[in-house]
Amino acid sequence: MAAWPVRRVVQRQYPAHHGLARGGGTVRTAAGRHTDDARLAIYGPFNHGGHYTSDSNAAFDQWLKARGAHMGIRDAEAVDALAAAAGFALVDDVAMPANNRCRVWQRIRR
Repeated sequence: MAAWPVRRVVQRQYPAHHGLARGGGTVRTAAGRHTDDARLAIYGPFNHGGHYTSDSNAAFDQWLKARGAHMGIRDAEAVDALAAAAGFALVDDVAMPANNRCRVWQRIRR
């Protein structure tokens, strides 16, 4: 088997409900630690326009919030705004199984 020809990693993936505390700590951390061409991928359920996309996501959100006030399903638009403030632009939003999304942001070169 040949060696993996990767010299640096420019993409980081996070589950949507993990580390996306209100205020955007995960997004700010990614912005501060990654290269100019970095990508940030977040997988999981997202709300749209403040609304759940399914009854199962509503139940999951209640379960998360019962575990900790900092946890919960985030609005896609709010995460996009945090990413933009940290220098990232949304480049992909892929529907995944079980009402999840894989959203990908690319660092904007300034």
